[in-house]
Amino acid sequence: MAQAQLAQRTQKPHHHAFARHVAPSVRPAKLRDGFTPRAEALPSPAPSQNQNAAKATAASNNIVSGPASPKTERLEWFRVPPKIYFKGGCLEVALAELKGIRRAFVVTDKTIFDMDYSEKVTHLLDNMNIQHQVFYHVTPSPTLSAVRAGLREVNDFKPDAIIAIGGGSPIDAAKVMWLMYEHPETKFEDSITRSLEARKTVNAAPSLGSRALMIAIPTTSGTGAEVTPFSVIVDDQGKKQTVASYSLTPSMSILDPQLVISLPPQLRAYGGMMALEHAVESFTSLFTSEYTRGLCKQAIPNLFKFLPRAVHNGNNDYHACEKVHNSATMAGMAFANTMLGVGHSLSYTLGETHGLPHGLVSAVMMPHVMRFNAKGSPKALEDYGKLSDLLQLGGTSPQDKLDKLVERLGVLRGELQLPGTLQEVLGGVKEAEYKASVEEMAKRALEDINTEANPCPVSPADVKALYLAAWGA
Repeated sequence: MAQAQLAQRTQKPHHHAFARHVAPSVRPAKLRDGFTPRAEALPSPAPSQNQNAAKATAASNNIVSGPASPKTERLEWFRVPPKIYFKGGCLEVALAELKGIRRAFVVTDKTIFDMDYSEKVTHLLDNMNIQHQVFYHVTPSPTLSAVRAGLREVNDFKPDAIIAIGGGSPIDAAKVMWLMYEHPETKFEDSITRSLEARKTVNAAPSLGSRALMIAIPTTSGTGAEVTPFSVIVDDQGKKQTVASYSLTPSMSILDPQLVISLPPQLRAYGGMMALEHAVESFTSLFTSEYTRGLCKQAIPNLFKFLPRAVHNGNNDYHACEKVHNSATMAGMAFANTMLGVGHSLSYTLGETHGLPHGLVSAVMMPHVMRFNAKGSPKALEDYGKLSDLLQLGGTSPQDKLDKLVERLGVLRGELQLPGTLQEVLGGVKEAEYKASVEEMAKRALEDINTEANPCPVSPADVKALYLAAWGA
């Protein structure tokens, strides 16, 4: 009874996997929640000769919408976890909501387990007489084999709650375990979101939460995984695959800054730059909205102001660490509802190819991507100007404001002691070796679904040019 009551309190609306971004070839007669598709459901893309915008507009023919009426232009939604706890010490308060359930399955990685972070959770569960089992075999890039191993234990244990604690990897792994526990018929290969194109459409996953709640507790500040509907898993062929469905949005997210106060400076810097990329790209995404922009406008100034303090002062500046932690989650809430852009695709792909932290690559790629987008989209140039104004950087023309924003980004990078070129980042990798990898990286970056939300068109030649420009002199 207690678990049923808790599930009712955190019940989520039955939206489907990025229904507003379904590819043109998919024409469902009726989606399972009873809404019928209607052409006006997508937000209107920025006015330009934008092939990305054309794709998005065409996709809107297959979007969830309510009954037609003269006053209804389009239906949009803003989807985040039903409950988000924040402030120091909130872990105990939030987990107290589980009182009355019988079993909780904790998902983490070996590092977090060895540092006794998971013990902070299990201790609280013990106090509530909740049986628990800990799975700590999630790898830094979570593999499908690890997900299957965890799922076997989940199925045997039959939990009422799945609790993921750690960085993005344990949270991503736990989301897929949750999906397959609730719906055993699910096949991973059928859940993969490959693109918004006709090659593979976003899947309408069934609703989750009838068997177990999903609770996400981040111990890093950057990925936003605790509030997003995404999971990235390495398949049996060694390729990272994305599962995207609003059903995967956690039932509860717990942002306790006490869990990140001791992060190593370098890790905090990388996470913060990843969060900044998320916020900036969400702000300029084709699918941005007033709701998501409000979060971006809060997160971006916070990161510029507090990230250097958090990196250099660490646990001596609790306030700065808390601000960065909250800002990373706000950026996650924004891009969960907008997708991102080619900058994310470039950074993610290069990091995966050369074994680099995503945020480290983001710090180098962002200025190049911003100038590219500003040149290709007047709306993007205007948006960057708004961000420059938000940071009170001055400038009279839109181009002046862009220049000052890029300059300020360089100052931030310097404050964090991060390199400005890929040549510096890659160190021992020779230029010829790097250039040889560009062709394949460009192909994979273009396949990333986030590229299609970019504010201006992106061609293979564009992606290669951006990669080469970021190498440096």
